[in-house]
Amino acid sequence: MQTRAKILNRLSERLEEFVDEYKHDLDADEVAIIEDAIGVVEKVKDSQVDDEEDEDGGVED
Repeated sequence: MQTRAKILNRLSERLEEFVDEYKHDLDADEVAIIEDAIGVVEKVKDSQVDDEEDEDGGVED
């Protein structure tokens, strides 16, 4: 469902906005943790998109 990918995309965007807005108030470790979380969200989103493409008529073996 595209909705999940959109939600994950928005979550990633919001985390990036948070880091940009509060970077000066955060320790380097805190920024790194949030950036790691963004990476995880992006991987899940990419996996979700791949799964959706398979469900929508991807090539079957």
